[in-house]
Amino acid sequence: MADNLLNSINILMEKIYKSVEGSVYELLDKLLTISPSILDKEPLKYIFKEDDKNGLIFIATSLMLFYVVQYIILKLISMYNGKSPENVFRFILKVIICVTLVSGSKYICSTILEINSIFTDIISSFGESITGEKISFVSFKEVVIDLEKYMSQDAISLDGLIKGFISYGAVTLVINYAVRYVTIIFSLMTMPIMIMFSLSPMTRGIFYSWTKITAINLCMQWIVKILLIIPISFRQTEGEIFKIVVIGTIYLLYRINMFSKELFGNITAGKDGEFKKVF
Repeated sequence: MADNLLNSINILMEKIYKSVEGSVYELLDKLLTISPSILDKEPLKYIFKEDDKNGLIFIATSLMLFYVVQYIILKLISMYNGKSPENVFRFILKVIICVTLVSGSKYICSTILEINSIFTDIISSFGESITGEKISFVSFKEVVIDLEKYMSQDAISLDGLIKGFISYGAVTLVINYAVRYVTIIFSLMTMPIMIMFSLSPMTRGIFYSWTKITAINLCMQWIVKILLIIPISFRQTEGEIFKIVVIGTIYLLYRINMFSKELFGNITAGKDGEFKKVF
């Protein structure tokens, strides 16, 4: 009875391994690399339209009018309380800059994504020069397959638990990177509104938070590429150290959100608007 149960567990786990190996890693590569082509895909291609019916730009322009009215009111109030708002010429210059940036928000998004893709390609090229392999989750899958050749098929053994952790980790990575993918879409589509939020001290904090979230999620693909170099560069795959490296890599990839925040989360905005590092 116990042997039949153990055999059933082993067969089930083996099916899970095969299903994960078949599609998950390819999907992870698609979710990881964010390029300017995302602007031409759904839903962003419907949002960044090349006509006058862009709803987000209309909302951002409405916010600009709100800030102009607010400034006029504060200027009138300052005639009685003596607390004058910022210089009128400086405010007009900021409005002009914000309106210009909002109008070219699609171009700005495309440029940012292009620069991010270039850095990603540089890291990938560096990794390929070290490993001789393409730095991707598909290449990492081949590493995992090589590792499983030297592992026991018993799901209850230590090797079986490690294989289970690898399969579970790969599936959870899909969920994490799917969340990142949607977060980047949200960040790109709200760029016109966030630019206008930078116009007023009352909403500037939202703009800074959006900037940090967007930067961390975009830079995440650099960190993932660097982490993938580590297991892919191994040639000796039979030892215990390699198993530890693979498990550690998957765990860090799973915790990539926290890992990225710990690397870049100390960057914040100072009182005068510029970003600085807090020690």
